[in-house]
Amino acid sequence: MVHTWASVLLKTPEIELEQSEAKKLADAYNEFCQWHDVPILTPKRMSEINLVAVALSMYGPRYVAWRNRMKEERLNKRGIITPINQQQSAQHAPVM
Repeated sequence: MVHTWASVLLKTPEIELEQSEAKKLADAYNEFCQWHDVPILTPKRMSEINLVAVALSMYGPRYVAWRNRMKEERLNKRGIITPINQQQSAQHAPVM
């Protein structure tokens, strides 16, 4: 679960684990927990974490889109300098 929302938030789909990899990691973590004192999360705490993860996966991309739109509007207010393309060649005398 963590790897899925992390890949969404970080915009790096390469870190999302496949189902078999996620199972291997979960099995290794369960064995690790048998030998080490790892605080166990209660179902209530897990539900809170899940709610936050789901909300971030939904609102995160929307926030980024909003931020990009605001940036674009700010640039448009200032006046964007557009580069000259091939059809609009500059007409000037050569500098010597």
